[in-house]
Amino acid sequence: MRYLLIIVFSIFCITAGVAQQFKVDKTPQLASQYFNGGQYAKAAELYRQLYTKTNISTYFNSYITSLIRSENFKDAEKEVKRYMRKHPSQIHYYITLGQIFKAQKDNKKTEQYYNEALQKLKGDQGTTSTLVNTFINSQEFVWAQKALDIGKRKTSEVVFYYDQGRLYRIMRNYDKMADVFLKWLKTDKTRLSIIQSYFNSAMADLSGDETAKLLQEKVQNAANSDPSYLPYKRLQIWIYINRKQFEKAYDALTSLNAETNKESSQIFTLARSARQIKQFDIARKAYQYLIATGKTTSYYRASWLQMIDMEFERIESMSAPTSEVVQPFIEMADKAIENLKINHQTYKVAIQRAHVLAFYLHQTEEAIKSLEELMKVRQLNTVMRAEAKIEMADIYSINSDPWQATLYYSQAIDLSRNHPMADQAKWKKARLGFLIGDFAWAKAQLDAIKGSTSKLTSNDAIDLAMLIGANSNLDTTDVALKNFARIEYYIFKRQEVPALQSIDTLLTNFADHSLADEALYRKAQILIRQHKYTDAVAALKRISDQYSSGILADDAMFMIGKLYEDQLKQPAEAKTWFRNLILRYPSSAYANEARKKYQDLNTTPNS
Repeated sequence: MRYLLIIVFSIFCITAGVAQQFKVDKTPQLASQYFNGGQYAKAAELYRQLYTKTNISTYFNSYITSLIRSENFKDAEKEVKRYMRKHPSQIHYYITLGQIFKAQKDNKKTEQYYNEALQKLKGDQGTTSTLVNTFINSQEFVWAQKALDIGKRKTSEVVFYYDQGRLYRIMRNYDKMADVFLKWLKTDKTRLSIIQSYFNSAMADLSGDETAKLLQEKVQNAANSDPSYLPYKRLQIWIYINRKQFEKAYDALTSLNAETNKESSQIFTLARSARQIKQFDIARKAYQYLIATGKTTSYYRASWLQMIDMEFERIESMSAPTSEVVQPFIEMADKAIENLKINHQTYKVAIQRAHVLAFYLHQTEEAIKSLEELMKVRQLNTVMRAEAKIEMADIYSINSDPWQATLYYSQAIDLSRNHPMADQAKWKKARLGFLIGDFAWAKAQLDAIKGSTSKLTSNDAIDLAMLIGANSNLDTTDVALKNFARIEYYIFKRQEVPALQSIDTLLTNFADHSLADEALYRKAQILIRQHKYTDAVAALKRISDQYSSGILADDAMFMIGKLYEDQLKQPAEAKTWFRNLILRYPSSAYANEARKKYQDLNTTPNS
């Protein structure tokens, strides 16, 4: 019984201690809430309690700030002086005293305490840096410079390069900031990442492009003055990439790699960055450079795969790629397969090659044969085989063999159950029924997969099921819906000319039909692929004007804004369309993004 009482008592003590700790832990949060809410007297009392309990200087500083904000200057001065008697070496509190009198507009006393801080400064790095930072945090940049000048005079300029550069950055004196940081980099090459961070911050200002030019010129001069110093070259390359001057970056990187043989990672990153903004020529050069370094190098395989993938996406984004574009891709894919062999890492190359053969060169038999060979590769898992079968089914779909296509979609589903690949196959199988005009079968398939697939596939299924349901009973022959399905089939087969002709026919014959806005939207998408942006805007404006109550009206307005902003370079027009979207369709899924774009354009000069 005695031991039981001891255990119970121990548990009680622990619980009480935890409860007390929980109470203390809540105090900083409450103090912060009072401070942020402008209740400075209440915040001061809580921060006083926290400092008394913990002796943490952060709480003391917050306590003094709260006293100053609540205009309790007498207590603030008294508490700071008491603290300084205990900690005489912390001379930055003279600045705090100066701030107390500055709040009372007593400039004479303010300068008196600032000067006392400077007079007690011995020039050691730690104390000087603390004093400089305290002046900076108090927005006293001139005094911060005075403290630095004393530190440099009594110690050395070198040890204060960081503090000086940081001060120039805050004062937006980028010219001098660059000079100081370049000197610092010369003395310590390990500081490159810190300097890049400050340069990046400077270039993010409103004067970003002008600042970037200045910094680039400074770094160029430094590199020219000391051509053998690698950190200058690396900083120069970093600025090229930051400013998307990828051609210069490529030349500089390959030149540097000839010296170091350590730049493959940077060159690979450059290729990906150039690809992202569609500078395909320079991305291709970078990938080819890495491939030329040989099979034993780190980025050989990755460069092949990335380059093939890039060229495939480029072809897919084109309206009607010519044989001059497509044939080199096939040759490139063949060479990649020859060098890398077909396995679980490279199987996508074979699928992409088959796709281009079938959809753009209309060599469906060769494409199907190559996929059959691919599926014999033992290293492929079931999901990879499913992906190949989906491609096979797509090819049979464009080859007017829906039954064979349906068979391969079904096989893909069986191979990849409980994987997103199965969802893709289910969706494509149902859509095929729609494309060939079997609406009842397609809708049954769509209804079956709406709730049993991924959200993205489910949304696509819901949209198509709704489209069929809303338009298949408007007339007994489903003529308009069949015409629309034909349009979708042409688009699927990359046959844009007959697709546009069919769209115009549908719009002429069924101008008042509920499918008219859908047809116009498809037309705009094709025109965008053809880079006919003005014509695309015209089609989208018809949706906005004539079908404003339809489900695509807000989509059309947002796309118009994007076209004016990105392709037509008319920011004022873009701003108008984003604003109209917000006003007319406030609950649209595009409303928040349109609002952000409108705000960004409002702060951009000449918009």
